Formats: sequence, C-alpha cells, structure tokens
Amino acid sequence: MIAQFLEQVPSKYYLGFLSVIVGLILGISIVYTSPLILVAALFIIILIPLIIKSPIIAILGIVILNSTILYGNANIGISIGIGHIYLNDILLLLTLILILLRAFVEPKFNLIHTPLDLPLLLFVGIAFFSTILAISRSLLTLKDSLGEVRVVANYLVFFAVTNLLREEKQLRSLANSLLVLATFVAGVMVIQFFIGSQLSFLPGRVENLTTQDTTYVGITRVLPPGQALVMVLGISTIALLALGSQRKQTVWTFLQCGLIILAIIVSFNRSFWAMTVIAVLVMAYLVRNRELPRLFALSLLGVVIVALVIFLVQTSSNTFITEFLNATLSRFGTLLTPTELGDNSLQWRIVENQYVLPQVIAHPFLGLGLGANYRPHNPNIGDLLAYIHNGHFWILMKTGILGYLCFAWVSIAFLVRSFKNWRLILDPQMRAYSLSFALTYLGVLFGAIVNPMFMQAYWSPLIGIMFGFNEAMFRLNPGKPVDLPAPGEV
Repeated sequence: MIAQFLEQVPSKYYLGFLSVIVGLILGISIVYTSPLILVAALFIIILIPLIIKSPIIAILGIVILNSTILYGNANIGISIGIGHIYLNDILLLLTLILILLRAFVEPKFNLIHTPLDLPLLLFVGIAFFSTILAISRSLLTLKDSLGEVRVVANYLVFFAVTNLLREEKQLRSLANSLLVLATFVAGVMVIQFFIGSQLSFLPGRVENLTTQDTTYVGITRVLPPGQALVMVLGISTIALLALGSQRKQTVWTFLQCGLIILAIIVSFNRSFWAMTVIAVLVMAYLVRNRELPRLFALSLLGVVIVALVIFLVQTSSNTFITEFLNATLSRFGTLLTPTELGDNSLQWRIVENQYVLPQVIAHPFLGLGLGANYRPHNPNIGDLLAYIHNGHFWILMKTGILGYLCFAWVSIAFLVRSFKNWRLILDPQMRAYSLSFALTYLGVLFGAIVNPMFMQAYWSPLIGIMFGFNEAMFRLNPGKPVDLPAPGEV
C-alpha cells in the first residue's frame, strides 16, 4: 500500500511536499542542531521513499558500506550521546521499521515466517541481553560493546530480504548486483596486488606476504573489507558456470570468474582457499550426472591453466612471477601440513584458546557480553583483548552456551534446508546462487575455526543475506526437485 501510494502520487506533488518538509527542517536545525545532524536528517528523508519503492537499495547500501572498499571514514557516524550511529545502522533500522510499518498499515502485507526466524531472533536477543546484563553489572562499558553489537545486529538484514524482497526478480537483482560489486572489488584487489604495498589505497590489510617466517618482498597480500564479498561470489561464479544456463554464459562470465578467483588467491587467505576446495568437492558430490561433466570440465580447465602457468614460470626469467608462484605454493603447502603454519600464526591461536574454557566455566549460560575482554594482556599475542581467531569460541564466550546453541541451530537449519531444497528452484541461475550460498556457509563453519568470520563486520550482513536469499527462494519455489535442466537450459 505504501509503495503503491508513492507510485500513484504525481512527482510534482511529492517534490512539493518534500520541499516543504526540507524547508521546515532547515529552519529548525539552524536554531537547534548541528549541520551534520541536518545532513543526516535530509539524507533519511530522501532515502525513505526510495527504500519503500525499492528495498534492495538499503540492502545493497549495507553491503557497500560494510563489505566492499568503502570502510571507516566513508561510513559517516553521528554522535547520539551513548555512542555513534552510522549510515549502515540507519539503513538497517529503516528496513526493519519499514517491515513493521507495512505489516501494521497494509492489510495484505503479512509477515513472512521461516524456520530460521526463531533461532536467529533468539541468538540476537540472547547476545544483546547478555551484553546489557554485563553493562548493568559494570563488567563491560557500552562504548566497548557497540562494535560487536553492530556486527550481531547486521544478521537482522535476513528479515529485510525475506520480508521486503517478495518477487524472484528482486532476488535476482540482488544476487546479480552482489556479483557486480564482487567483480569490482576483485578488480581493485588485483590492481592493488600489482601496485604493491608501497602505495596502499585500500582499507584493511595491504602488506608483504609472510609465510613460515619467510617474508616475500614484492608479493603483496590484499585483504580489504570486500574480501568476504569476493569469497562468497567466487563460489557463486563457479556454481553459475557449472550449473547455470549455458545460453547465458559468455566470455565475460569466464573472465569474471577468473578475476574473482585471482582476487581470492592474492588475498593469500588459507581459510578462503580451503573453503573453495571444500565447495568444489561438495558440489561435485551433490550435482547430478548431467551437471557433473561441466563441473569436471571446469576443474580440468583450471588444472590445465595452473600447469601452463607453472611451465611458463619455469621457462621465464621474470623473477616476480617466479616469486609469486613460490609464495603461493609455499602458503598452500601449509594447508597440507598445518604444523608448519609458523609461530606467529599457530602459536597465537593456541595461547588464545587456553583462555576459553575458564571463561565458559565462569560465565556458562549467557557469556561475558559482546565486546568484553576475555584475557589479560599478553605481549606475545597483541593488545586485542576481546579478539580471538576462533569464531566459534568467540560466540561461545561472549553469548554463552545458550547463545551458541541458538547460533548452531540457525546454522544447521540453514544448511539442512538448503541442501534439501536447492533443487526445488526452477531457474538454473538462481538455483546455482542458492547452492553456492549453502556451500560458502559450510566453508565458513570450518573456516571460522581459525578466522572469526561470524564476528566480522564485513561477513555478518552477507551471512544474513545468504540466509534470507535461500529462504525467500524456497518460499517462491515450493514444487518438486528439478531432475532435468529447466526450460531453455542446455
């Protein structure tokens, strides 16, 4: 009703009404408030009707601000006394308010319920309650909690996807837009890799690669906030090539996949590499006989390309290429021999993990609260007293056994439903996206043992979107599993 009303209102009336409101705010703000709050208020007024007409704007805005290359200063914050509220917070709040407002105002707008709703709400609720309890007992300050509170709140984008994107074309637009953003981020990562760490223009980690106490000068490791988006859509591009409609595949599709995979390589993130291998192997197990040859052909093509590169490197005098290959193979080799990860990588995690059990015993049910420190200062592993590399332990310590069980519940429910229902989706492209999101999250569960992806600001909104996307697609495709290619698929 709200969206339909806005579409029916002539633009001149809407602009006139907007001008009056803007004028009133300008007049009031000159006397009572600061210019920054004025700009934020105007931004919200302009944004509200856009989000009502196209909710995907808010969802993509959250992704752009959290999970691309716009990070830190680009995410403008406004002081509200108890802390700061940022643009991505405003976008998330607007989507959640819009859901409740439309459910209250529009008779035909019923809230969408999914099996993931309850465990996700319980997890977020327990996390927030444990944090409030810790603050009330002076065990934690509000300022220290806000960073992790924001990370957990980002999971609620799930409800924006399931309740505001009710048509398949909206979900297709979301998935394709994420792919475009991932391609852009991947391209920028590759450019940064070739420029080197001497001229860093990306936020995040841009540094010389170090593996097993060996520093490869000139080989740059690139890990911007967009690393999560690149990882998620990297699996998606593989699935699209293996399972999607061949009629929609072009040279650009293969180049896009190659660029994103190259970005994953130059991240030199071993958990990402392991996640990619796991995804391909599980995909090979799940696909039907008709689809397996395509996946096998893609894998064979990848092997041939790698072999060709190795051959060219061995016969080339280019030291940069040789050094890059040596660095990549050396780092990949540590996946096969974990004991060789090196002191600064493996030992840090061992020391961190020693503090977990005592904290769980001391705070078993609700945990320490989001943002709480869990260990004393240790000069050997740095000053991030609230940070731990194991994402599972992070949630267990901060939200307790109850919080972790709810998180495990929503995670298992997502994977079970996804692997059970992905073949219900008729459109081959959307079916590929759905399976790739499940495969990615399966990898996240393993990768979070050494990389706290659950509690990283650039991962949590993407996880919420993946959860919501699959649930929305299953609601729109309640039929029988697809045994044969859909119409038009070859």
